[in-house]
Amino acid sequence: MKQGVWIIINDATDESDTDESDTDESDTGGGEAESNNDELSSELGSASNQKGGGNKAYTKWWRDENFHMLQKAILNARRPAISRQQHEKAFPLVPFTTLHSALKRLGSKEPTVENVFPLQKKSLLNDDQVAFLQDVICQRDTNNEGVTRREAVTLIAELGRCSCLKKAEYHLNYLIRIGRLKNLTRGGRVIAAQSTTSERSQISISQQYRWHCLIDFCWRDLHRKNANPPGLFTHLAPFFQVNLDETCFMCSEGTLKILGDSQRKKHNLNVADCRTSVTVLRVGSAAGVNGPVVFVPKGREVPRRFRGDRLHSVYGLPEGSCVIPNKNGYMDDDTWLKVVEILAPAIRKMKGIRDHPSWYCNLTYDGFKSHVNVTRALEIFAENKVDVVKEEGGASDTNQSYEQMQAVADK
Repeated sequence: MKQGVWIIINDATDESDTDESDTDESDTGGGEAESNNDELSSELGSASNQKGGGNKAYTKWWRDENFHMLQKAILNARRPAISRQQHEKAFPLVPFTTLHSALKRLGSKEPTVENVFPLQKKSLLNDDQVAFLQDVICQRDTNNEGVTRREAVTLIAELGRCSCLKKAEYHLNYLIRIGRLKNLTRGGRVIAAQSTTSERSQISISQQYRWHCLIDFCWRDLHRKNANPPGLFTHLAPFFQVNLDETCFMCSEGTLKILGDSQRKKHNLNVADCRTSVTVLRVGSAAGVNGPVVFVPKGREVPRRFRGDRLHSVYGLPEGSCVIPNKNGYMDDDTWLKVVEILAPAIRKMKGIRDHPSWYCNLTYDGFKSHVNVTRALEIFAENKVDVVKEEGGASDTNQSYEQMQAVADK
């Protein structure tokens, strides 16, 4: 056998064994090799990748979980050579060809991943960066500012200091494929998110206590004002508790796809900070009676098919329903005044209220600026015996009865 062709190692051989001339090579490290084989087999585990339909496994030795075995074999190979059979007994999971190629590339260098596999590409993101990526996506999803796939690719490129977005996209696909994004819904694959506006909820225990106290006071005041005939208002009170709210049907690019937190059941994405597109104002009472519906589209004139009383007579909407266009399609001060001029008398025509023209009713709505700033609108409500109750800012998603049921059904 030629020198240097078979560079074989024995993990169990120590320096004292090489000085003994009567040591049989076939017996070197035999007992310890068998136990070492079992240990290496358990360490390698599922690190090998099965290729095709065959039985042979191809191990990625450059990975940290595998390289330590190759490194151990290399260090032992630099000792005096032993037979190939002894190597196979000591390290059956480290192929001789792999060890021989590693030694040729190393020369006299230290056995590190960079030296053994100089052309091996490193992962674009390390474990800490992958964890940080997941934290950012989850936090953004919690704030209803979900990360789109394009934003995730850009974030990967920035973390990995990569100027090629295509390479970052390939790495995102790789992380999804091997299951590294375990904190994300569907392992990092995009999901559909519901369009919403900016975060509004300011609900707290003290806020809810104030709101319930205010409603109790308003109901007591209604009983005082509507006391004649005595006792009748108690049975009709639900008809006189009215709620109003606008709903914006926002235009979007279609179904929104984001990467989401696996701990959230519903995923929203803020797509606007103002109410654009078509605004629809709806009114209803606690007795389940629908009031007038007002549409505020963008435009100058009302289409002929929606003019006059056609929304009520042709389309079956409640009396007082109308279309009031403006320049941008969302509620403003001038539009709100026009709405109230039609809305206040229409509320008095709702079922239950129209039978008692001398009784007052309560109207609750949110603190949108036009609802509060237009003094003339408040005067019109007062003239029609409609007491206005404004909700606290950022609390309409919980306090409004419309938001609880009807708005959910509309969306």
